[in-house]
Amino acid sequence: RDKRKDKEITKKRIRQKNETVENNKQINALVLNDKWSMLLKKYYGEDFEVDPLSMVGWARIPHFYNSFYVYKYATGISAACYIVNNILSGDKLALENYKKFLSLGGSMKPVDELKVAGVDMNDKEVVNSAIKMFDETLDDFVKVYKKI
Repeated sequence: RDKRKDKEITKKRIRQKNETVENNKQINALVLNDKWSMLLKKYYGEDFEVDPLSMVGWARIPHFYNSFYVYKYATGISAACYIVNNILSGDKLALENYKKFLSLGGSMKPVDELKVAGVDMNDKEVVNSAIKMFDETLDDFVKVYKKI
């Protein structure tokens, strides 16, 4: 299967789900199966056979049904990038704070545990550090790709 098509299907499915909710229409597994099947046919062609297992493909994508999934993912990645950037910059305190953070083992609220690691989720720099890390990684990829 084509991963680009899969991504397009996922984006379209999220839009359709949001439109259904906004129009106060009921959503259940049968509705999702039908919409997912239609998207598969649209992107893979009418000859694509939608078997019962393909029909429930939407269920393997937590973005569709887990509250705040994308938000949790993005904030978690941002916090991790911030911690890594601080450690890699040679900040000895950052490494010690990270070890303390790990030792907490979920004993506090996540946002409070992150503060122990030196991460204040209210500080824009946390998200900006993730964006910067992504930009740098993308630049590195482009440099390597151009050499190929």
